Amino acid sequence: MTKESKIITNLKSVRESTGMT
Repeated sequence: MTKESKIITNLKSVRESTGMT
């Protein structure tokens, strides 16, 4: 997994958490 892929996955998780608001 590249560094960029890791960041994208992290952003995806954050969006799911904050997307509930």
